[in-house]
Amino acid sequence: MIAFVIAIVMTIVLMHAAFYLDQRLLDCRNPTRMFLSLMLLGTGVWLVSIIQSSMWLRTPGAYGPVQFWHNSAAGSEFMGVRVLALFLAFGGLLIAAAVMVATVIGLFVESSVPKWRRCIVPVISLAIFAAGYYMFFYYEFFPSV
Repeated sequence: MIAFVIAIVMTIVLMHAAFYLDQRLLDCRNPTRMFLSLMLLGTGVWLVSIIQSSMWLRTPGAYGPVQFWHNSAAGSEFMGVRVLALFLAFGGLLIAAAVMVATVIGLFVESSVPKWRRCIVPVISLAIFAAGYYMFFYYEFFPSV
């Protein structure tokens, strides 16, 4: 469960940094786009960090099928995290679509902020989520028995 704590801490730190970047440094004050981008960033960072930290720490049950019939209690404890990752990976696709729509709509709204600045946080969040989605299937992190 140390991998789970590491993933939560990484998610909180990077979401706070992205909020500061979007609101203070770039001065992009669109709450809908910012909220959706931060949700997607949190989903992507959590996916990447839970997969990487569980691989680095060699957490039992974090990779491959979990063998319930061999009484692998340590392996089945991590199954809940893998199920949560599954729901976040597929739910993140809906959030990614909403981020793209909100970003495109935000580009057509007149503002004193240049258009390229309004795309920085959404593009970063889409890229990190894409990396997490790829890692989710590449490392077979989905729950299987």
